[in-house]
Amino acid sequence: MRKLALWISGLVVSILVVMVAVYIYAGIRAPHLDDAARAELSASGEAHAFATLSAGTVHYRLEGPDTGETVLLIHGFSTPSFVWNAQIESLVRSGYRVLTFDNYGRGFSDRPDTEYNADLTDKLVTDLLTALDISGPVHLVGYSMGGSTAAVFASRHPEKVSSVTFIATAGLGGADFPGWTQSPAADWMFRVLGPGLMKGRQADGEPAATDPDGFRASFARQFDWGGTPRALLSSIRHYPFSGLEEAFGTIEKTGTPTLIIWGENDQVVPYSDAAIAKSLIPSADLIAYPDIGHAITYAQPDLVTVPLKAFLVGVDG
Repeated sequence: MRKLALWISGLVVSILVVMVAVYIYAGIRAPHLDDAARAELSASGEAHAFATLSAGTVHYRLEGPDTGETVLLIHGFSTPSFVWNAQIESLVRSGYRVLTFDNYGRGFSDRPDTEYNADLTDKLVTDLLTALDISGPVHLVGYSMGGSTAAVFASRHPEKVSSVTFIATAGLGGADFPGWTQSPAADWMFRVLGPGLMKGRQADGEPAATDPDGFRASFARQFDWGGTPRALLSSIRHYPFSGLEEAFGTIEKTGTPTLIIWGENDQVVPYSDAAIAKSLIPSADLIAYPDIGHAITYAQPDLVTVPLKAFLVGVDG
């Protein structure tokens, strides 16, 4: 019996040693996204432009006439700014100046070792607008977690905002993560298994994208450098995916024109949250699509682009 106990103890210790070694290796095997990597991304045409901000270097794309109204498109939890490609082209053709960016920890932006909370992203937006000398108010468009970012920014800086469009927005409680993501085990899971699991989930879950292969390749690219799983886990732990009722209510109080777009078959952020958003911003226009899921922005881009442009024309007019 004593030999069995010793054998089991030895096995447990061996497993723990292997897990620690794998954790350390996973942390050092991925190269750092540095200036040389950014130069290669720019030379290959994968990246557009970079700005050095207070918390790191951010990848952004700014297109359209300097005289056009600025539309700031904010992506969601894990899919970088390429998710807006269809909207960018259409809005630019309509005369708008369109700005997108990769949030910290995603795409081709830096992965600072810090808490990924609302303050970090809010500062990113204010820093980027300052760096690009965009001083006038902008039209905010937030998709999923990007809706939380838009709500926080609009409530904190109403003078910088012309309008807000929420697409399947987080921030009101429906987008939730399992409890184990708060445990120490999640750090190991995300660092070691996270890239493979997330790329696999994207490959299985996005067949509705207009260009599935291109979408999956662009999504997977961000995992070529270290820090992405850490950033995503930190966002799960520190970003306001719920509890932003006051921020949404402030948008109503400031009279900011608001549009809400949602798919009624959304399995990521439930459509029931649309009613909450509408109750907090009664003046908002709500457009709902039966049988449409969370991938609406890139799977059925016209369902977003057409009402968005009509809404912006009304605001500008």
